[in-house]
Amino acid sequence: MPVVVLRYFNTVGPRQTGRYGMVVPRLVGQALRGEPLTVYGDGRQTRSFTDVADAVRGTVLLADHPGAVGQVFNVGNGREVSILELAERIRALTGTASPITLVPYDEAYGRGFEGTCAAGSRRSPRRAPWSATSPRWTSTRPSAG
Repeated sequence: MPVVVLRYFNTVGPRQTGRYGMVVPRLVGQALRGEPLTVYGDGRQTRSFTDVADAVRGTVLLADHPGAVGQVFNVGNGREVSILELAERIRALTGTASPITLVPYDEAYGRGFEGTCAAGSRRSPRRAPWSATSPRWTSTRPSAG
């Protein structure tokens, strides 16, 4: 059976909820309600965010590409943004006066929590081998079989 493995990074889009720790809808919801925007850690941890339409497009392209069979792909955007910068952007876009509150990881999650998870980040111990479908998705393209 031909298999292509895809690993998605921080996919965001319409109707997404803050359930399961999704940072973008959680921060937007806090901003729209006038609540403090909660940023865990010092805010310097980075993430790369991918629009759901781009993730779907990449999935379809890889599913139909014979050279992708047997490969592992990170489906994500290679541009990282710090969570503090994300919170600042959300404040600006929503026009909220809500402050940004930094909450130490130990306080939020207990001792020893690791907070880095960006597509292609060398600091992320959970990342799959870095490969790409295009410069937008990853760094290499599968060759036509």
